Amino acid sequence: MESLLSLPLEITHQILTELTGPDPEPRNISSEDQTGSSNNDRLSLGLSSMAKLSRTCRQLHAAIEPRLYRSVHIPQAGVPQLLSLLKSWSSLPHRVEYTQRLFIKAKQHSNDIYREAIADQDIIFVSTLVEELGLQLRSDWHEFAWRVDVLTELVMFAARNAQWMDISFIPKRGIYRGSFDWLSDPNTDIGRIRFDNLRHLRLFQQGRLTMDEIQPVINRSSGLQSLYLDTIHFTGHHNRLPASLTALYLSRCSISPSIFRSLTTDLNKLRDLEYDISGRPRQMVLMMQAISEHKRTLKSLLMYFHLDSELEVDMPLYALDNLESLTTDLQSFGLGGGSRLMALLPASLRELRVVPFISGHPRRQLELFAAELRAREELMCTELIVQIDGQDSKFDYHRVLNSFAE
Repeated sequence: MESLLSLPLEITHQILTELTGPDPEPRNISSEDQTGSSNNDRLSLGLSSMAKLSRTCRQLHAAIEPRLYRSVHIPQAGVPQLLSLLKSWSSLPHRVEYTQRLFIKAKQHSNDIYREAIADQDIIFVSTLVEELGLQLRSDWHEFAWRVDVLTELVMFAARNAQWMDISFIPKRGIYRGSFDWLSDPNTDIGRIRFDNLRHLRLFQQGRLTMDEIQPVINRSSGLQSLYLDTIHFTGHHNRLPASLTALYLSRCSISPSIFRSLTTDLNKLRDLEYDISGRPRQMVLMMQAISEHKRTLKSLLMYFHLDSELEVDMPLYALDNLESLTTDLQSFGLGGGSRLMALLPASLRELRVVPFISGHPRRQLELFAAELRAREELMCTELIVQIDGQDSKFDYHRVLNSFAE
């Protein structure tokens, strides 16, 4: 113990990092599941070890406590877990100051949610907290399933130093309040609720959140850099994203080209864009035209076209003359086909990742794709790094063409 205490603080922190593993990179905010079960087990074991160490002496407590409470990870959030967190922060306010990463995934089964009763003293505690924040909440809030979301939002409001939030609410079914509705109340003084330290945000709710509901959160996130919206419904042209945004991930979000254009009108630093819903060819062309307005800064794009290689479509990918990385579907390629997708790739492209979307790799399709790559390389005199989704090694079109020629 004495040797550990005698080490410089930086080295002590490195040792503590080994207990829980490094924090995930911000880009992981677009992953479906932030941590695997093995990582979760290691995190829990490491935090438990750190908690025991922090109780051994005052010096270790001072060194460990900030890291111990830096990340909040609740993968099956319900009323008891969220109340416990809020009470901990209320009794020891310095702990919430340490919180930089917030991962909350609410339980998705309504039966589990309804079985979790809230004691009278806890109702009073929440009411007092709401009043301290200058908010208003209907008196019967604890009788509905969405009480879990009320508590989740209060956690978000309290975690004012959080730089990274990944939030999944309970499914929106039946009688339901609008998410973050208290931030839209014109009669409520909510000036103290801000997310000025927030850099990375992911929001999801089965049954669809609307952009109108989350716009108040966006408006209070002046330094937001990456935003992941999962199954968000866009209703009009009045919503705006902050100029600070550099990465935008739209997963299962149906958005028209005109709404996308107005939504991103203030963005002048957008580098990474993911849009994983495909539509009719004409609609996809219009969407690409809207995206091309960010051609000066856009470096990475994920977009699935699902084009018919027999139909002629002029997909204006070539307009993205600074694009370096593209992820798209394998089916849209086809030598001599109408899509001409390979010929439309910008000269700046360095990496191409293709997703088959079907089991196996049809022989003819791979052969045509390999032939297209060879033709492009001969024309451009540059090599394109290609990765087939699900394969560890780089795609070698020479080997593919040779094997088919045998």
